[in-house]
Amino acid sequence: MAGVLLLAATGLGVAVKVFDQPLPDAGALPAPAVTATPPPESAGPRTTGSPTASPQASTGSTGSTGSTGPTIATDRSFEPTMVRVPAIGVSAPVVPTSVDGRGALGIPEDPREVGWWSGGAAPGSPYGTTLLAGHVDSASKGLGSLVDLGRAPIGARVTVTGADGSSQSYRVVARRSYPKATLPTRELFRQDVPARLLLVTCGGQFDRSTGHYERNVVVVAVPA
Repeated sequence: MAGVLLLAATGLGVAVKVFDQPLPDAGALPAPAVTATPPPESAGPRTTGSPTASPQASTGSTGSTGSTGPTIATDRSFEPTMVRVPAIGVSAPVVPTSVDGRGALGIPEDPREVGWWSGGAAPGSPYGTTLLAGHVDSASKGLGSLVDLGRAPIGARVTVTGADGSSQSYRVVARRSYPKATLPTRELFRQDVPARLLLVTCGGQFDRSTGHYERNVVVVAVPA
């Protein structure tokens, strides 16, 4: 059974490594909203008025995280199957994930895999958020592929590859670490934004009393 966003599933997240603290927040976040009219269906991904389900954090939030702007219907010609971030040694398989009936985003149970939110933008879309998320570690399977995400340097290249060999390159422009209670979940799932890639995992100290990490690490990248 997959975990749920944001990376605090029961039985996962048990500390198996003494983690270095993530690098301090850095970089400039991209402009928050699209100013141009979204392209018509013939020119790019389809738009709908609202998502079929609004992803939520597993931190107790009950409000919708969907944007009031357009929601991207993914372009199935490019489903990502691999993500690479050479600067931190990431080369991980990507699998599509979706939201459940409670609005929680599924995360692959295997920490070596990274989940792609298939209800968001596909890589290469002209606008919208492409979101990849994964567990930082597992009690049974060890370290996750995104274990060093908090140390991704500004300017690092991220490459997302599809099954047909097509690829989309991104450049890291910002890195943030949020307490889980203040994670801006609504912002993470926005689609009325210029094209961007978000990589998300856990970070900070592991709280054995709750079985969760205290923070989430979010890395923001834009098309290169």
